[in-house]
Amino acid sequence: MDRELTLVDVHHPEFIGNDWQRVDHPTVAPLAGGAPDLGWEGDSRLAVYLCKPTQQFVLWRLENDGEYRPVAQLPSGAAITPDSVNRLIRRLVEIDQRRGFDPYLDVITSIEKAEKDQAQAQQERIVQVADKLLFGLSRSHLPGIDVSYKHNLLGRAS
Repeated sequence: MDRELTLVDVHHPEFIGNDWQRVDHPTVAPLAGGAPDLGWEGDSRLAVYLCKPTQQFVLWRLENDGEYRPVAQLPSGAAITPDSVNRLIRRLVEIDQRRGFDPYLDVITSIEKAEKDQAQAQQERIVQVADKLLFGLSRSHLPGIDVSYKHNLLGRAS
């Protein structure tokens, strides 16, 4: 269950369908914003919705495909309290496989790897062109052309 990167705040709709109304209350804010005392960094893709017909609170997550999927729920009739939110957070901490994940560091590492790969590919192209050029010069038999310095050009023995 890998979470994708979430680099910006997500604005959840007031309703999902006709039955689900978003709960916008400070009690549920730590789910998205984090609760350091519980080891939870937060996930802005999480939102609590109330199913109006059943009066059941459900934690939904906006997935990468743009769909909301239920993550956890409280028993029917149970109220949203700081204790119930803390229980949800403790459960999320248990199942979250990306705890400690730093999206900024992941992006920087990815960029550095791409730059290194590009530089290596460019160096390989330079060596190939130099090899072909030196081979052509060695076969040209032109007076005054000495290719014995190949090791100096390529940094290796010929």
